[in-house]
Amino acid sequence: VARTWLTFLRALELAKKTDSGFVRIRRDPDEEALAEALQTRVYGVSTVLNVLPEDEWLESEAVFERFSDEIPTWERYKDPTRVEDVWRERVGNMLEWAVLLGLAERSEDGYRRT
Repeated sequence: VARTWLTFLRALELAKKTDSGFVRIRRDPDEEALAEALQTRVYGVSTVLNVLPEDEWLESEAVFERFSDEIPTWERYKDPTRVEDVWRERVGNMLEWAVLLGLAERSEDGYRRT
């Protein structure tokens, strides 16, 4: 879990690896910069955003179904019994981060791109 978070924080340019371990980058996070880093440095986010329509709501499961062909082959072999559950969760996380950073919005009907 820690490795996943550190990788994510590095992708958002909020942490970096040094010779003595990982350190937090000391700066106030800028929402626009975080949104850009999320889209360009976190695998799958741009695809998830591209499948989200602006004019209708999609539930997380529908977004996953549209995304599922993008799951890397090596991930399918790593743990074939759990790959879809793992990536459903990841897609859900991507959607929530997109909402947090203003790239998407959420309602009881699902998600849509802003």
